[in-house]
Parts: sequence; structure tokens; C-alpha cells
Amino acid sequence: MSDRVTRRRHRNHLSAALAAVERMLDLRETHQDRAKRLDWLILPELSVHPDDVQTHLVPFARFHKTIIFAGLTYEEVLPGQPLVNSAIWIIPVWSFERGLEILKRRQGKKHLAREEELFNVPVPLVQGFRPCQWLVGYEWHLNPSERPLWLTGSVCYDATDIQLAADLRNHSDIFAVPACNRDVNTFDQMALALHYHMYQMVIVANNGTFGGSNAYAPYREPYIRQIFHLHGQPQASIAFLEIDDIPAFLRRGERPAGGPWKHVPAGFTSEHRSS
Repeated sequence: MSDRVTRRRHRNHLSAALAAVERMLDLRETHQDRAKRLDWLILPELSVHPDDVQTHLVPFARFHKTIIFAGLTYEEVLPGQPLVNSAIWIIPVWSFERGLEILKRRQGKKHLAREEELFNVPVPLVQGFRPCQWLVGYEWHLNPSERPLWLTGSVCYDATDIQLAADLRNHSDIFAVPACNRDVNTFDQMALALHYHMYQMVIVANNGTFGGSNAYAPYREPYIRQIFHLHGQPQASIAFLEIDDIPAFLRRGERPAGGPWKHVPAGFTSEHRSS
């Protein structure tokens, strides 16, 4: 991915994709009479070269005050060791002391997909790498006493780790999966299952080569539960979604159950302990 010709094509595609997002924000503003605002941008697995983070993603995040979660191409993180597959969080943070700052955090991928395992024959080229799981608090209200909307994510095959999903379900509100996965039916079913078992919104952002991006939340009515579902390939596509009532979304697991939500799964608690 660092070949000169490949880099030029890859960089141009990323520039065009970010420009398309900006143009779609103009369209969305006129379509739904909303402010031209983007709170969170999710890009698929392996979609951004590490050299383009500072030159492309950071300026975009700074200009739009947007959190970005983007899959990175394979990179050597530990000197002399095999490459890793990871994603990067880019988080704009404001403080009165320092003004606007951009934080960057790497979300590693622990479990290699079958195609990645083949890279390690005859010698190891790619390794699993997930030293931690990040939870990012989106401060949606000016009142600091209001708890944030907790965002988290896993890179493609890691999302199939049932133990990870179980660990996260009482800590996060939205679970994002940047993917480059041809088995779109399996990931469709996974998102359908996880959005209820984790009792939160699940978003799969898959590579346009395969299609299969989707988002679900545990609403009772099926036509509301499926927020978007993009199939067909190969195509570049952009989907937007809104959480119009964040306080109601944060109260989705409270008793007594009712309103627009499905009944909570067994063992779920709405008391988030993330900090």
C-alpha cells in the first residue's frame, strides 16, 4: 500500500470520499432542514493509509468538529515485529486552557481473519494487536452532569468475539464495526443479533467492494429498527443517521420497559459504569 502509484490512487480516493461527505452534508441540510453538522464519521477497515491521517483526517475533524473512527492499512507499530491491522480514533476536544485539541487513539484488532492468517505462511507478516478497548464519550449536552453517549468499536472480525460484546454491552451505547468483509450475510445477521443482545445501536461500515453496510437499534418496530441497509457492489456509498432524542436513547433500558423499545435482554443493566 506504500507503492508510489498505489499511494497516489488511494490518497485521491480518500480526498474524493471526504469531499463527497461534505457535499452530502449540503444535501442533507436542505433535505431535512438540519444544521450542517457531522458528529461522527466512520470509515471502513483498511481504508486510510497512516500517512494520510495527519494530512486528511485531522484537518477534516478539526474543521467539522467531528469524531472520526477509520480503519488503517497494515502498519508496523512495534519495531521489528509483524504488521498490525487497526483503526484510529480522531477526537476533537475543547478546553478553556488549551482551546481545540485533536486526540488520536489506536483501536487494535486482536483476531486475524482467515485471509490474514494466510499472510503468515511461510513467515509471520501480520499479528493480532489489541492492548485495550477504547470507549469514547460524546459530550452531547452543555450540562456536565449529563452522562455522555458512549461510543466504541471493533475492527471487522473482532466484532464476532462474543466475550467482547458481553463485556461492552453495559458500557457502550453505539458499537461501530469498520469492515472489509465479503461475507456480508454473516455480518448482516451479526448486526441483527448484536443490536439486541448488546441492546444498543450497532453500525457496520463495510468496504464498498462488497457492500453490506447497515445500522440497527433495538426499537420495537422493524421499520424503525433497521436504520439503514446498503447492499450491492462494487460501489461507493454514504449513509447518514440521526439519534433525534439522545436522552430517550440513553434511557432505553430503564424499567418499566415500554415506549418505542423492545423488551430488554436478560441480564442487561442500564447503569453504565464507563468513565
